[in-house]
Amino acid sequence: MLSKFAHKILITREKYIIFNSILFEPIILSKDMVKRIWACQFDNFSSSELNLLYRCGILVKDKKQDKDAELFLKKSINSLRNKISLLYIIPYGGCNLGCRYCFIGHINNKKAQHISFETIDNVLDQFADHLRTTKQSSGQVIFYGGEPTMFFQAVRYMVQQAVQKKVPLKFSMITNATLLTDEIIQFSKKYDISLGISLDGPKYENDFNRYFKANTKSVYDVVMRSIEKLKENGVNFGLSVTLSEAVLNNVFFLKWLRDINIKNINFNLLHFTTPNNNWKEYYKKASRFLFQAYDELSKLGVQDDRILRKIKAFSSDSLKYNDCNAVGAQQLTIRPNGEITVCHGYWNSERETIGNINSSCFSDIFKTETYQKWRHNLTVNKKKCLKCPALYICGRGCPKQAEDLFGSQQEIDKPFCIHTKYALKELLKRAFKESGSLN
Repeated sequence: MLSKFAHKILITREKYIIFNSILFEPIILSKDMVKRIWACQFDNFSSSELNLLYRCGILVKDKKQDKDAELFLKKSINSLRNKISLLYIIPYGGCNLGCRYCFIGHINNKKAQHISFETIDNVLDQFADHLRTTKQSSGQVIFYGGEPTMFFQAVRYMVQQAVQKKVPLKFSMITNATLLTDEIIQFSKKYDISLGISLDGPKYENDFNRYFKANTKSVYDVVMRSIEKLKENGVNFGLSVTLSEAVLNNVFFLKWLRDINIKNINFNLLHFTTPNNNWKEYYKKASRFLFQAYDELSKLGVQDDRILRKIKAFSSDSLKYNDCNAVGAQQLTIRPNGEITVCHGYWNSERETIGNINSSCFSDIFKTETYQKWRHNLTVNKKKCLKCPALYICGRGCPKQAEDLFGSQQEIDKPFCIHTKYALKELLKRAFKESGSLN
């Protein structure tokens, strides 16, 4: 019988790619053969052809085989249980920029708090103990905000203390790069802090969406000067580019990227925070652009992390459980006052608090209802997702965007569905463009 996880995708007028969305061993077949398979008409199939269909999970002996596969998949989630590999640290709750699309929400600098060194000590001690307990060779810390360089003292202190205490951590910092001093640049180089520089395209597009709160200077000009200094000093950095409508509509955008000569890029899809239908066309357009950009930029040795994540999932020998570490609760976020959330998108809100690092330990956090909610908010726990052909490479979208658009974190992030399904079809076409058939 046909597996309930069997799917078919038309790639040419006469060819389909068929696959089991859990096993994901795609094969390419003629329209006629696929039609007969889906009608369970196997009279003209050889034993070797049928064996291949069973091996690839297109056919199963009975419903129990599908049910057992689903149960095995869900049990595998236990490998994610209470295992934190990433911390987002918010050194300062303020920002010197006002960005039109910021999904963190309005940041009030007058009420902004600084993280204390005592809080940092508690973070380090608990994270180090957790890494040892869970037998992880290292962890990752991302300094986030707000703008972390507005209180760089905290960054400096945490990195130096981690080195002194021999806590195996890799550090990154997401920054708007408008406040980078020579001291920050040299410190980042010395301790190999990877910088993600927010820059949204050429000057007009960037400055339309990203502007200083206190003056009218060009953010673009300031950032580009910082980028030149980073290049001169050999600091590890890449661009974090939000794909605004203005960027997608700029036919010279890819030329601009080539001209500024930066090898690492992370394209960010817009996060829609109010219910409307603009996301449908936007995500279609952005998904097409991402593959166009990949084709153009890879020739120059430029890597885009977003598409690379999909390519890695497509080529993996196991299903992708999460695209973001918040999904599955493999990360925690520490607010300046020590309060803890799972998702960094909620750091600027009083919601989602699951404890305080100054008074709670990781084992307390793991017991909270909110933490468990994030741990189980996975595609394999959703009936609709289990029916999706893109299940294998998805990793779940953003629960926060699902809530903003559809009222609940448990809802499916439909914009991300558009992106993932487009990516699946595009990757299948590319992978099997020169491939043979079942025969």
